[in-house]
Amino acid sequence: MTPPGLCNVGNSCYANAVLQGLAAVPIFGEAILADVAAGGRCAVSQEVRKLILDMKLTSGGSGRARVLNPTSVLRALAPELRAQAGITNPMLPQDAHELMCVLLLVLSKAAPHPSKLHKIITGGQMRSVMGCTACKKTWASPPRWEHAQDYVCIMLTPPPLTSVATPISTPISSSQMLRSYMDPETVGGWTCEACHETTDVVRRVQLRRMPKMLALCVPHVGAFDRSRPIHPSERFIVMQPGDAAAAAAAAAAAAASSASSASSASPRRVMYTLCSVVSHTGSSTNGHYTAYSRTPTTPLSDGGGGTLSSWYLCDDESVKSVPSDTVLFPSDAASRRPYIMFYMGVVG
Repeated sequence: MTPPGLCNVGNSCYANAVLQGLAAVPIFGEAILADVAAGGRCAVSQEVRKLILDMKLTSGGSGRARVLNPTSVLRALAPELRAQAGITNPMLPQDAHELMCVLLLVLSKAAPHPSKLHKIITGGQMRSVMGCTACKKTWASPPRWEHAQDYVCIMLTPPPLTSVATPISTPISSSQMLRSYMDPETVGGWTCEACHETTDVVRRVQLRRMPKMLALCVPHVGAFDRSRPIHPSERFIVMQPGDAAAAAAAAAAAAASSASSASSASPRRVMYTLCSVVSHTGSSTNGHYTAYSRTPTTPLSDGGGGTLSSWYLCDDESVKSVPSDTVLFPSDAASRRPYIMFYMGVVG
């Protein structure tokens, strides 16, 4: 189904791209339609629900796509954009990542707890773990998991080239950058809290939960960053650690029934599939946002049903079909550079 276009009201391409990107994630659309219909009273939630519902109803199989107006969403979100990000006029050029963060924050606060939408937006949990290379003491920030950071978006940066002989134009995939983000990092000049020595510490990101919807963002600043092609990975797998509390409860239940609980705390396999890409052209201060949206042939849910098919380039009012290679393997690093990549995860 061809998604509808969105009017560029003033300079709202940044908002149009994010709305198209989120609408293309099946579980997000399903959750916001269900939660707001169940009694949400937040104006932003209501307007986003209306827009996504209109987008679903006006999607067509062929011919010219209809065009919808996102003004009501921007007006409802304007007070929060001003309070959270200092954006005084949402009709002027703004940053797509900032808008996405504010929008998801508002939706998460408004969503009934616990609800499907709330779980999707705040489903991930991470913290930093550091280890002293001198005394081998490790500590976490925050120290307790219940105070760990909830997340749905991870900011990535291309890692340094492994060899000076490697061309700067060598492509890197989003899954490679995610692995680099999770790799241990040595930080020098740190004073250990245990031995009080100023030494190196090894820092790594520890994940407790992987979100059902994951946004990977690559900042579009710096000449080096923009010269290296970014290839959105169509699919990748992340191993999620087992839940220790759940494992303990399962072990107790298993002991009572003389059953085995060896797999209770084993890592879980989370398969992420690319649903949409928010792209950016031009400089960080003067550019244009578009979105690549992937439409399902049959409804997709977190149960894994359905298949993803056609890709569409959503450029404000204009929507057209594009080959998958245009999205997954962009040939020009500066043209429609991937900025935010939206994935849906299924535990398998």
